[in-house]
Amino acid sequence: MAQDAMNRWWWPSLMMFGPSGKDSVHSVQSMAWGIKQNTNDELRQKFVDQTVP
Repeated sequence: MAQDAMNRWWWPSLMMFGPSGKDSVHSVQSMAWGIKQNTNDELRQKFVDQTVP
């Protein structure tokens, strides 16, 4: 049951970082203004690196 729950929530948890860089409408402007320090793709990759051995 735990594995089923993990499988069910894995992809939605990756999508919480927003669309990929090429599809993100506001990322370039947000990074220029200093609101964001990392792109959605970089944040998503950091999350995967920390959660997947």
